[in-house]
Amino acid sequence: MRKKVTLPILVALCILTTSILVSSHPHFRKSVTAKLPDLELKLEYTTYPWNPSHLAEVKDGFIFNCGNASVELSNAAKHGSAVVAEGKYQLRARAKDVDNWTFLLVPVPEDRNAKPDMMKAIELPTKTFTGRPVRNHLLLDVSAGHGETDNMALFVLLWGDRELEGVLADFSMPQK
Repeated sequence: MRKKVTLPILVALCILTTSILVSSHPHFRKSVTAKLPDLELKLEYTTYPWNPSHLAEVKDGFIFNCGNASVELSNAAKHGSAVVAEGKYQLRARAKDVDNWTFLLVPVPEDRNAKPDMMKAIELPTKTFTGRPVRNHLLLDVSAGHGETDNMALFVLLWGDRELEGVLADFSMPQK
């Protein structure tokens, strides 16, 4: 009697597990490594899907985790008088409103159980572009600047119809 009850339950569980695996949408961890003048950085994040209905929730001060992005800098990055020390950071974007965002680098605490201190967040000069062709999954990269950001290293985030460009470092002046 026990075998007769157990077998249908096992079959149902196998079917359920298989259907979940087949129908689940893949989100995977990506790593980008960039070798810049006197600086190597590693960017890691998860490819989240675009959901435009979430924009209704965006208010001033909303923090987007950018796919749980983290950045590791081998040396300090300099932009004007601003210096981002070497180390590990969380890359986040804070909303001024739904169409205006600012990249933040938040130092990762040494204690893995401690919450990051948002008061220590470093705000990067950021431009937000809207009305771009829709990207269905989050894409983060490190790119060379153009126009007024020529000779600069940028974080670029593409997600849905949004694009953010944040200046990390300026290489137009010799690094010291």
